[in-house]
Amino acid sequence: MSRYFEPISVNELKKKVLACKEDGLDYRRLTKIVERDLDKVHFDTENVTTERDFDDITGYHKLSNGMPYLGIMAGGDWETSVFFCIYWDGKNLRGYIPEKGNLWNTTTKEAYGNDEAADLKNARKRWSDDVNLKDDSIDVSCYLDYYDLKAMQQDMMARITLKTAKAKPSVLDAYADEELLAELNRRHLPKSKDGKTYN
Repeated sequence: MSRYFEPISVNELKKKVLACKEDGLDYRRLTKIVERDLDKVHFDTENVTTERDFDDITGYHKLSNGMPYLGIMAGGDWETSVFFCIYWDGKNLRGYIPEKGNLWNTTTKEAYGNDEAADLKNARKRWSDDVNLKDDSIDVSCYLDYYDLKAMQQDMMARITLKTAKAKPSVLDAYADEELLAELNRRHLPKSKDGKTYN
């Protein structure tokens, strides 16, 4: 199911985030809706980055489709950090965790670093052509330290699309095609003095 964003400026998004951000509150808990959106993947918030210093993905940005977002990286010391974003859907702040280009175990729905055997199995499935993942002793949470920014942005744009206004239905939309023709004829054909239509 698609999600939608409403176009606002980066500054407007920043104001909405700051209005919800309390001291000590982590970004996953900005609102109940954001919390519900982000609890689909489990990761710690011991280390959080929101400044524009992590491969230009964290901080406030605008995607090429016009969606402004706040990019955040979070994870425990033992975990590979997970990227997630906060955006505005027109009514609420929402959270989203892209799968493509991001580093988390898509099988266990946890950050890499919580289950070495499951992490290695998942990483081998996701990056089957990586020869380094053939080594059974590799710690995936330490090895996988690269993120694919473009893939994450494409994932976000594919999943979160611009909210468009719905056109108001016409009175004629209620008629089937044959009924529509008959109704148009009834309304537009000239009438005789006795009230009958000419065919």
